[in-house]
Amino acid sequence: MNKKNLFLICFSLFLSSKAYSQDMSDAVGDKNQSWYASASFATAIWSSDYWNERYYSADAVISHQNQKFKDFSNYALGIGYRSDRIQTEFVYEDFRKVRWTAGQTVDGSGRVFDNGELHVESKNIMAQVSYDFFNHKNNQVFGLIGVGFSEHHVDTAYLMISGVRVDYASPNTTKNTSYRLGIGNRFRLTKNTAIETKLNYSDYGKVFNLHTTTNKESYSIKMQAIEAGISLKYYF
Repeated sequence: MNKKNLFLICFSLFLSSKAYSQDMSDAVGDKNQSWYASASFATAIWSSDYWNERYYSADAVISHQNQKFKDFSNYALGIGYRSDRIQTEFVYEDFRKVRWTAGQTVDGSGRVFDNGELHVESKNIMAQVSYDFFNHKNNQVFGLIGVGFSEHHVDTAYLMISGVRVDYASPNTTKNTSYRLGIGNRFRLTKNTAIETKLNYSDYGKVFNLHTTTNKESYSIKMQAIEAGISLKYYF
């Protein structure tokens, strides 16, 4: 069983088990107004396989097989404010290095490559607003929306043919507007702490590489994912 499937199973079990927790009268949810800090982790359980080539030439990519993201996860820190059922939060998310991999690839000249990879270093700053639309004992079920700015830096892109590496990109940075829509469950641990499990759809925009020959932003992929996440919050 891979890590993503294990994380999703744990996520489901957590939501099920906490629905039967005992009530805590001094829980976080009883605080109508409070600042808080958060630490989070999220990983993609689905990600886009979209790619596009702007300029067709002899060395332009014509087709891929089995293109997909690997290591699509992030760690985040946030600061927010709770007012009754509404929480407003600013988060900084660091994806470190995300790998976009492809199997057999064909270019405009008909060359068939064995495989290839593109590496993206991504960061995202986002403002999020959540609303608690259902309460049950120590749990609040909430909806979430977010908008922000993402930055993607391609430092490596190459194709392999008969054991020979063909570099396809020069370093390039792309900036985008990012969006998020999600649902989750918040479980009150103590008066000052809570844990959240979330399922989000996030769109971090397109990533472009800089072609080594033309020096143009040519090949692109979309950073879109459904993410399972967990957050620990501390209310001041």
